[in-house]
Amino acid sequence: MPFTEQQRRSLAAKLKHRHVKTRANQGATISYVEGWHVIAEANRIFGYDCWDRRTLSPRCVWSENQRSQAAALYTAKVQITVRAGGEVITREGIGTGFGRGPSSEAAHEIALKAAETDATKRALATFGNPFGLALYDKDQAGVTRPLRPNPGRRPLFVLQRADEDEEKFATPGAFTDAALASIRAIDNLDALYVFWQRNREALAELRAAQGPAGGQAEAIILALKARARVLGAPRSAKVDSKDDVRAERQSELAFPKEKRLRNKDHLKFVARQPCLICGRKPTHAHHVRFAQARALGLKVSDEFTVPLCSVHHDAIHLAGNEQAWWLAQAIDPLKAAAELWARSAGERIMSDEEALRVALDLLHVPSRVRIARSELLPKGVPILLRIAAGDQEAASRAALLMGREPQAVQDAATFFIEQILMCPEADSYRVLGANQDASNGELRQNMALLIKWLHPDGQLNQQARFISRVTLAWDDLKTPERRAAYDNRALKGARRPRRSAKARQRSRMPVPRLYTPQPARRGLLQRALYFLLGRRSR
Repeated sequence: MPFTEQQRRSLAAKLKHRHVKTRANQGATISYVEGWHVIAEANRIFGYDCWDRRTLSPRCVWSENQRSQAAALYTAKVQITVRAGGEVITREGIGTGFGRGPSSEAAHEIALKAAETDATKRALATFGNPFGLALYDKDQAGVTRPLRPNPGRRPLFVLQRADEDEEKFATPGAFTDAALASIRAIDNLDALYVFWQRNREALAELRAAQGPAGGQAEAIILALKARARVLGAPRSAKVDSKDDVRAERQSELAFPKEKRLRNKDHLKFVARQPCLICGRKPTHAHHVRFAQARALGLKVSDEFTVPLCSVHHDAIHLAGNEQAWWLAQAIDPLKAAAELWARSAGERIMSDEEALRVALDLLHVPSRVRIARSELLPKGVPILLRIAAGDQEAASRAALLMGREPQAVQDAATFFIEQILMCPEADSYRVLGANQDASNGELRQNMALLIKWLHPDGQLNQQARFISRVTLAWDDLKTPERRAAYDNRALKGARRPRRSAKARQRSRMPVPRLYTPQPARRGLLQRALYFLLGRRSR
C-alpha cells in the first residue's frame, strides 16, 4: 500500500465525538463534520504538500430574490489528489450549497463556497472515519463515545499514578491534592499522557460531582495542560535577551532568586470573589505575606492572593502574626490561593482559546466575516494582537493550545484584525480591539500592540494604511473626558430620529425668498419738471 503505517493507523482510527456537530432539519437531527476540520485532518494525515483540491464544474442551479434578499443554489464537483509512496490517488465528490445575502453577489459567493466545502467533505470521506465516513453508519460505531460516570457506584475516587501505583480517596479534596502533587512530579510527556489515560474515568466522576468538586476537576485538567506546555516547550541553547541571561545566572546560584509574578487580571479576578471569612462583597486582593521570603519594597507573588472584605483586611494587617491569625480562622490561605490561581488561569486560557477559535474559523470560512462584524468581540483579543505584533512566545503557546502550526495562527490573527477590527463600519472601541466596558489600561495596551504591528520596520508593513485609524481611535478614547464626549456623541447619533423620504426631499429644495417692492426714487429731471409745473411730488 502507498500509505505509511502511521497514516493507515490514522485513517483506521475512530472519529472523535467532540468533532461531530448536529443540526435540526425537517424534524430530524443530522450529524456532520465541519469543513475546516476535514481540511485540517487532511493536512495532518497526508501532509500539507502531499494533497491537492480542484474544483471541476461549479454550476448555479437556481437563484431568485426572496423578501428583499437574494438566494442561490449551487452544485460543484471537487477532485482530491493524494500523493503517497510514489503513487497518485484520486477521489471525486459532488456537493450542493445554498446561500442567502443582501445582494446577489454575496448570495452566489456563499452558495459556491458551501458547495465546494460539501463536495470536499464527500470526496475525503472515502479515505476513512476521520473525514466523516463513520457518520454514514446509523449506529455510528466508528465514533468514540463520551465518558459517562456510573451513578450506581459509590463515590470513591481512585488515583492511578504513572508508576502503576493506586491510591483511593473518599473526598474530592484529598483526591485533587494528590493528583496535583503527582502532576508536578511528572518529568516527561509520555508519563503525563499515561497519567491522563489512567485517570480519565475518575476525572469524569469528579467533574460530574456537585458543589466545589466540579471546579477541582477543572483545576486538575488545567494543571495537566500547563504541565504539558512546560514539558513540550523547546529549550533554546542560545540566550538572546538580558532577562534570559540573568535568569540563567540566577539558576546557577546556590540560593536562586524567587520569582514574584505580577498579573493585574488575576488581582481583578480575586477582588470579584466573596470574602473567605464572611462571604461579603466587595473584597480586596490580599497578598499572603508568609508565602515567600520578605524583600525590601516587594510584595509576594500575585499567585498568593486571597479575597478579604475591608473589615477582615484591616484586621489581618493589624494582627502581628498573620500565620497565627489564619490558624485561628481555621483556613489554609495558600490552598485557597492555589485554587484561585488555577481558576484564573483557566479563565485566561478559555478566553484565549475562544478568540483563537473564532480567528481560525474566520480564516477557514471567510463567509462568516459579515456575521462576526455585527457581534461583540470575543474574549481574548489581546492574544491575537500579541501574535500579530510578532510575539513568538504567544504564537508558540497558541499553537500548542489549538494544535496548529504557528504560521497558521499568525495568519488567523492578522486576518481577524484586518477583517473585524479594521472594517469600515467599526467604531473606535472595535478598532482598538475592545468592547465599551474595557478599562483605559486595556485600551492603551491594545493600542501599543497595534502600533507595533503597524510599524514600518515590521514584516507586515503592507497594513500601514490602518495607522491613521488606530491613532484617530486612540485620540478619541485616550482620556476619560474624551471618552465620555465620544460616548455622548455616539449616544446622540443613535437616538437621532430618522426623517421620512418626503421630509428629506423638502430639506434639499431651495428656500424661496419673498419679494417686497421698494419705493421708486425719482430722478433729477423729473423733480425739476414737477417744480416748474408747480406740482408737488408725492
